[in-house]
Amino acid sequence: MTTDKKPVTLGAMGEKIIADIIHGAKKTDDWFDSTKDGTITEMVDGKKVEKIYEVKTMRLNFKHQGLFIDKTQFKKLDGVDYNFWVRIPEKPEDKIRVYEYYADEFSDLKMNGTSGRLYGINQMDYVQTIDKPELTNAMLDLSKSLSVHKRFKK
Repeated sequence: MTTDKKPVTLGAMGEKIIADIIHGAKKTDDWFDSTKDGTITEMVDGKKVEKIYEVKTMRLNFKHQGLFIDKTQFKKLDGVDYNFWVRIPEKPEDKIRVYEYYADEFSDLKMNGTSGRLYGINQMDYVQTIDKPELTNAMLDLSKSLSVHKRFKK
């Protein structure tokens, strides 16, 4: 697997988790969709309503205790009804955790020369823990192979 396919694979794993655990969620068939990762069908006032969602599959930013997103993603995050974070663990026993976060609850931040937003974990709603060791290890291995800041020293 080449390096550029690894982020896509990791993201697809997170999107599948959301499609599996959120009632009414359906992943988009277009994995490069610039507006959404999927839809959630809900009943509102007795009618089916389709809402859209976005998924970010990443590790926790330890220093700032949250999810850091660069400005290229702002329009996508702001244009959906739901934002989910599939949090990749630091070690297998931590398991995968899922959160919902809100596009209007963030801090502006510049990190390593990149402007972005920090969505603090203390402002998110915890959704669920995924206890699937094989999936956890696969996500963790992919994440480690993509690490550029020496977080995982060999």
